[in-house]
Amino acid sequence: MPNLNSAILQRVPLLLPPPYEQKAIASVLSSLDDKIDLLHRQNKTLEAMAETLFRQWFVEEAQEDWDGVELGDVVSVKGGTTPSTKEPAYWDGDIHWTSPRDLSSHDSVFLFDTERKITELGLAQIGSGLMPIGTVLLSSRAPIGYLAIADIPVAINQGYIAIVCDKALSNYFMYLWCKVNMDEIKNAGNGSTFEEISKSNFKALQASKPPTEKLAVFNESVSPIFDKIKVNQKQIRKLEKLRDTLLPKLMSGEVRVAQA
Repeated sequence: MPNLNSAILQRVPLLLPPPYEQKAIASVLSSLDDKIDLLHRQNKTLEAMAETLFRQWFVEEAQEDWDGVELGDVVSVKGGTTPSTKEPAYWDGDIHWTSPRDLSSHDSVFLFDTERKITELGLAQIGSGLMPIGTVLLSSRAPIGYLAIADIPVAINQGYIAIVCDKALSNYFMYLWCKVNMDEIKNAGNGSTFEEISKSNFKALQASKPPTEKLAVFNESVSPIFDKIKVNQKQIRKLEKLRDTLLPKLMSGEVRVAQA
């Protein structure tokens, strides 16, 4: 049987750039990592600012005369499914399809891409079809609580509740409402194997509906915050791609860093 031991490893030739170039390579990569980290921290601050505004306007300053509504009356709630993985004709197309796995390591608001893609035939297997840009995605099981706003048209699997804000409330309002009321959402879940919240239970959750004018002013206030988060996220994606492209080229000597 083939094997690998320390004696074999010790005979493997290793090409190293001179020390000054090693330091220059480390400096380039560290600069990219520092910029990425700065943008991540800025986005965390911006999202916290938006959440603070939401809590102030709609929790601390909530009025008793605001209408009480069920979520299903003020947003459209949809589910999804997984096309058969045994049918190759459904997969590896150019249509974004998401499962909560895409959000398991997601560290900001917007979803720009998905791990898997489906074809038109695959999309035809999903009754809810393609969710529009701006849809709020909430993982409904394993676990409950991953959140994102789709920045692409996307189909979803059965592990999501898709919140389409085509009625009284905006997607930014609903994203923040879900964050602030996540304990209530989780408490509405059930299941013996794993906790899950159904679409019907989610639609039945109670919320206060502020006046239309107040909602409009709030959306105007938080839109620039979310716009900046989106710009930062796109820059993070570009910097990460640049770093991941440069790393093997710098280490192999295909791209050289000048001594200066």
